[in-house]
Order: sequence, then structure tokens, then C-alpha cells
Amino acid sequence: MLPSWALLALLLVSPLAAQEVPTAEGFEDSVGVETATDSLVGAAVSVGSGDASLDLHLSDGRTVELELSGGQVRADGESLGRYDQGGALERSWRNLLEDAAMASTAELPVLLRQWQPPAGSGALGDSLDRRLEEALAGVGGRMATATAPAEDSIDKLLARVRELEARGSERIVIDHGWDIPEAVEDFVEGLANLFGLIVWFGVLFGIGAALVFFGDGRLERVSGTVLTEPLRSALIGLAGAFLAIPFYVLVILALVISVLGIPLVIAWAPLFPMLVMLAGLAGWIAVAYGAGDTMIRRKLSQRPKFEQAGAFHSLALGIALLLSPFAVGALFQMTGFLEGLGDLVFGLGVVANAIVAAIGFGAVLVRGRDAMDRYRERRAVRRRARLEQQTQESTNV
Repeated sequence: MLPSWALLALLLVSPLAAQEVPTAEGFEDSVGVETATDSLVGAAVSVGSGDASLDLHLSDGRTVELELSGGQVRADGESLGRYDQGGALERSWRNLLEDAAMASTAELPVLLRQWQPPAGSGALGDSLDRRLEEALAGVGGRMATATAPAEDSIDKLLARVRELEARGSERIVIDHGWDIPEAVEDFVEGLANLFGLIVWFGVLFGIGAALVFFGDGRLERVSGTVLTEPLRSALIGLAGAFLAIPFYVLVILALVISVLGIPLVIAWAPLFPMLVMLAGLAGWIAVAYGAGDTMIRRKLSQRPKFEQAGAFHSLALGIALLLSPFAVGALFQMTGFLEGLGDLVFGLGVVANAIVAAIGFGAVLVRGRDAMDRYRERRAVRRRARLEQQTQESTNV
């Protein structure tokens, strides 16, 4: 059996293979034509690792199927006998079908009639050849014995391509035993998505655990802001997301205009998008932490496993809750017939997590603004204290 690339090469060079060496007298085309009462409408060739079949569709409505599969030779579903797999008969039949896949509808009847069963195939080969001859009885065809000069080969190749495109009723299937059922493909794809989701869970939990351990309570405070002011956090988060790009561009323009600010563009250009992404990620993790903590306190606190639940338990449960729509979508995709429902659940999960990220981003901005306000207040207090001290020292002098 030829590999796919070899069959493609045969298809491309087939118009050139039939050329003869041109002579000085010129070129002539000799075409053999058979008188026919019927015609071949289409043919379907299937060559696989364990089967090789030929389906002929005739103009009178007849359909003839000849097949070698699983050690059985069948004609229209009727078993003609058993053949040796990998033997001479199977090799000869496969070679015939591979040549038939390259031939046009007009050339196919002559090509099939010229086939002879190999020596040693016995009565089984004769029966297969007889069935093929009976199927083609009254069907005409032609075979070109010479072609035009070499400079016409491109035109012939283009004509051959147009002919193949016009044969809408024909079907050529060449496979090599790798025909994976669609259900298996859906299952494997869903399983891969589920595995990728587990990896993402580990990454997000690792980042959240670092924020809990090194954040000195900042993640818990952002989570508290989400719980106490969800609407305000959502509005500020959406406004911040929309205004981030104009602010980013304006700062770059301002730095470019000023000569001293040009070196700062190198730092600002990558730093600001990175800070925005980190703020959104930290906000999403804060919402996940708050969701997990609320679930444990209200629903799971009476269960033995959650009586001593800490911050890491809340974080893991919250991340699992936010990623659950994607897990459900992957499970639906594994079934195959629920793939559409899985896509719907996946889309809803994307929308829900985008809203969660916006709320968390807004909460981070709120906490950042509050931190800036407290910093300015502390500076003002220190400034007033220094002024009072200086005034007192002047009075004493």
C-alpha cells in the first residue's frame, strides 16, 4: 500500500507519465473507444490497512461493490471465498485500486478490464475477475495511448484537477489504519482539557498560597472589600479596565515628548501591563479565597474535615469553585453527544470568571487607593509634628 505522499505524487505526475518521446513528424493521439449502452457515473475507492474495496455506480442505477476485507472476498455482500492476507491476490487488487484512484471516470472501465488475477490465485481470483467483468458489461470507456507535447502537460494537469473537482459523486478514501472513532477523539480531547485544568489549579493555588503566606493579610483585606462592597468593586474594576489602555498610551506619549522621560519609556512600556495583569490575577484569587471561606463558614463548618480549616483550605476550595464550570464542560465533552452543552457551560464559565476578575481588580484598586490615603495622612501627621516641634524650639529660644 502506497503512503499518502506517494499517492499525491502519482496524482501530480500522472498526466506526464503517459507521454511518449516526440518525433520529428509531430504528435498524434490514439484513443481507443468502446461502444457502450451504459456508462460509469462514479467510483468509490477505499484502501485501508485491513480492507480494500471498490464501489461502482452505473448510469442504469446499479451499484456494484467488490471488497477484500478480513480474509474474505465479497461481491455485493456475498462471500466468494477466503484469500491469504498479504498474498499475491491482495497485493494485485490493492495495486489495481491505487491505480484506479488516479484514473478518470472515462479511463476507469478500460483500466479495470485490463486487470488479470495473479497466477496462483486459482478459482477465487477468476471469480473476482468475472464479477468485475460482469459489472462492466456494456460500459464503455477510453484510454489515451499517447499525449500532446510536453508543453501541454500543465494544461492537462489543470484539466485533470478540474475533472476531479467536478466528480462530486465520487469518493476516494485512502487511510492507513489510523481512523480513530469520533467518540474516542472527543474523550481524549476532554481528558486533555481536564488535565490542563488540574495544572492551572496547581499554578493558581501556588500563587494564592504565596500571597497568603507573604502578603501579611493583604489578600484577606481585599477579599473582605469584595464581600462588603461588591457593587462598588465591580464598577471600579470595569472603569479601571476600560481606562487602563488610554492611561497607558497617554503616559507613553508624555514620556516621549519630554527628553528626560525617554529612558523611562523602556521601563513603563512592559511594567504597566504587567502590573495590571498581576492586579487582576490577585483580585481573582482574592475573590476565590472569599468564596471558599464563605462556603466553609456557612455550609461546611460542621463537618469534621473542615472544623479546623485554615486559609489554605479556603483558597483551594474557592479556586475549585471558580474553575468548576470548565471541569464540567470538559466532562461533557468527553461524552461526545453532550459536547454542545459542554461548550455552553464553558462559555458561561468564561463570562463568570471575567466578571469575578473585574470585581477583584476593582477591590485591589480600592485597597490601593485606601493605602495611598493612609500613607498621605501619615505624611501629613509627621509634617505637622515637625512644624510643631520647630515652633516650640523657636519659642524656647
